[in-house]
Amino acid sequence: MAMNPAFGARVNVGNTVWFNPGDAAARGRYRLRRGEDDFEKTYRFARQGVFRRNREPQNNAERRLEPERWSRQVESFYPYDPERLGCPVVSDRLLLIYIVSTLSPVCPCRSTAASPTPVPAA
Repeated sequence: MAMNPAFGARVNVGNTVWFNPGDAAARGRYRLRRGEDDFEKTYRFARQGVFRRNREPQNNAERRLEPERWSRQVESFYPYDPERLGCPVVSDRLLLIYIVSTLSPVCPCRSTAASPTPVPAA
């Protein structure tokens, strides 16, 4: 997705989510932002928590390089207990949007009430 703000640089944002189609559990997520406040974030969802790697360019010269060559890198771990939280699987907002997009549309104009019986033409 590209954003063209009225002021500032054009920003390109990409998001990818990996998930298990059997239970819709998120397995990983990749985010890349280029143009302003560049970053690359990789998430890996595990039973005990989320691992995140964040990469950013150290300076303007690095901004021109591919994300794999950015030198500012921070790795984090965010623990959680799915049993205590009452969540059998971990999800992601992009995955939720995908799940909703696969549902059959419901037309509010259709009613489950009996339709009037058509009158035969004379």
